[in-house]
Amino acid sequence: MPNKATFEDNTYAVGKEKSENSLEHSVSDQTRAENAIGHLLDQINGRERYDAEAKALLSVKIFLVRILKGLIEPFSRFTDVAILRESFVGEIYLERMSVDDNSSAQIMGKNTEGSSIESGSIYYDLVLYVKLPSSPQGVVDFIINIEIQGKDSRFTPKRGGYYGARLISSEKGRVFIKEEYKDMVKVYTIWIMYDPKYGNSNTILGFSLKPEYMVGKASCEKECYDLLSIIQINLGDPDGAAKGSILRLLDILLHGHTIETQEKFRLLESEFGIQVTEPIRKGVKQMRYFIDGYLEEIIREKDKEKNEEIQNVIRERDDVIRERDDIIKKLLEEIEVLRHEKKAV
Repeated sequence: MPNKATFEDNTYAVGKEKSENSLEHSVSDQTRAENAIGHLLDQINGRERYDAEAKALLSVKIFLVRILKGLIEPFSRFTDVAILRESFVGEIYLERMSVDDNSSAQIMGKNTEGSSIESGSIYYDLVLYVKLPSSPQGVVDFIINIEIQGKDSRFTPKRGGYYGARLISSEKGRVFIKEEYKDMVKVYTIWIMYDPKYGNSNTILGFSLKPEYMVGKASCEKECYDLLSIIQINLGDPDGAAKGSILRLLDILLHGHTIETQEKFRLLESEFGIQVTEPIRKGVKQMRYFIDGYLEEIIREKDKEKNEEIQNVIRERDDVIRERDDIIKKLLEEIEVLRHEKKAV
């Protein structure tokens, strides 16, 4: 009996259902995603609704495959079909895993509590357990967390560290057992910011654990410490990202308010080689509706803030000019007084 825990060995295993259609959800995956999003949409609007639609769209497996290939190097050498058929271990957890709950049942997706906005519970947006196509069945190689976020915060990396640490702590009894810490797997927590700070658009920032040689240079293999990576993706205008890149794909899906829906379908097929199936077509249309509404509102607010900033700069400049003119005027008056005093003498 191997020490390393597998999903097959435990009662919370959900199986390894494989889709024969290489570029879309299995029926059960799509139904679960639609049910989860439907429940959310009954309770929320505005930014939260944009978030919910974005989660639903990104839970389509071909987009998850491209995220894996674009951001996690070991997956880059495998084909889409190989990853789609072999890499997903169990379910994709959509708003069903509590960040702050330590119970094994909830950590493994048995949580039946509703995702109520009023409940105060915090849930991961998306969590998936994956393996490389070349790894044995049932083994987990990586845990992936994907979060959709609005306004950028300078503390996003800290929050990512917290989310990642909670997932790491959840591995005991699920990914490894007893004190077999060598069997722990790496966690990636990926934060997609659709309203990044001014100047940060179309950038990807990564944080990871690295050794610090404090005295001397002891040897330490990467596999012994490489447990967590935090990746922050700052979306922007698709034209500002490299063609065919994961950044441009996410820009088109979640931020491309200047691109018409039919053009998005064309780009997905011609530039990214992604077959536009019905779930994708439906998701992109829905997402475009909210991009046109909420995201354009964000852009207008940014333009307003930028204009206000420009006006503030102009006002500050005018204040400096007035202050300078007042000083010059006062100096000229003092010079004139001195000149009269000199003539009087």
